[in-house]
Amino acid sequence: MSKVPDWDDLPEVKGMPKGCAWGVFDKDGKKDVYGTLNLLTPEIIKSAYSELKDGVSVSLNWPIGAIETPGFSRKGLVHKVMSFVDTPLAAHGYDDEIEFNTQCS
Repeated sequence: MSKVPDWDDLPEVKGMPKGCAWGVFDKDGKKDVYGTLNLLTPEIIKSAYSELKDGVSVSLNWPIGAIETPGFSRKGLVHKVMSFVDTPLAAHGYDDEIEFNTQCS
């Protein structure tokens, strides 16, 4: 696929609202797992490489909890770890819940 279809051209997905993009990158009956990462072809990457001027790399993997005091009275990160031991599953396992305000990143 060379481009993402226009919103009006997205195929209908049964049980989902109009505009759902599920299945856009499915191919030959196989479910896709990469989504728009499919657009990063070797040609696109090489083209982007030609745009480099200074050769400086920038890390985008800042820890999710790095902002301890969010600004503008926004709610900060809430991270809960819950055990399954005292649930109907009675399993030895854990689950994470994260509440994250995207405006605080």
